[in-house]
Amino acid sequence: MHVVDAIGINDGYSVFHFIFLYFLAAFLGKYGFVIRDFNKYIYLSGFFSMTMVNTIISYLSPSSIDKLFRYNSPVIIFSAFCLFMFFKKISFQSKLINRVSKYTLGIYLVHEHFFIRPLLWGDIGVVQKVLSGPESFFVIRIIVFGILVFGVCWIIAYIISNIFNLAFNYFGNIFNKSKLFTMISSLLSLTRKAIV
Repeated sequence: MHVVDAIGINDGYSVFHFIFLYFLAAFLGKYGFVIRDFNKYIYLSGFFSMTMVNTIISYLSPSSIDKLFRYNSPVIIFSAFCLFMFFKKISFQSKLINRVSKYTLGIYLVHEHFFIRPLLWGDIGVVQKVLSGPESFFVIRIIVFGILVFGVCWIIAYIISNIFNLAFNYFGNIFNKSKLFTMISSLLSLTRKAIV
């Protein structure tokens, strides 16, 4: 991506759009919907409605697929908003979901990594495999390949996270036992006593 594209609009793949989405999500997280807050099922039906709109337009006009699935597409933004608000209104406890969701940022980073991305989308050809084949199994292929990519990336993120935790604990213990750590902690305690 060129530097000008990263700063400009670039179909939603830019710094400005990232900042816009960050502030939008922060606002929605704090205040909810702008006009009035709705039931979680209204948000879920809004998400499915926007998904159906995208699907129908994509089917009727295949040339518009590129524009419909851009990050700054109003349909995509509204779909994401509805899904965000739906999950914001759900409260449940699940050790399995917490364990899986703990690595979602890692999953995103792994599947977008400059080494993994060409493998997934080029060499292995996930998109080509989803698009090829009979149309009647299109949705099933999307779900199956989505789960496969998610699962493989989750395993990679899990392994990387555990390696980093082991290294952090190992070097943290070495640092805790060092004279430098003792000197810094004693300086901090003296500073704290002087302030108080």
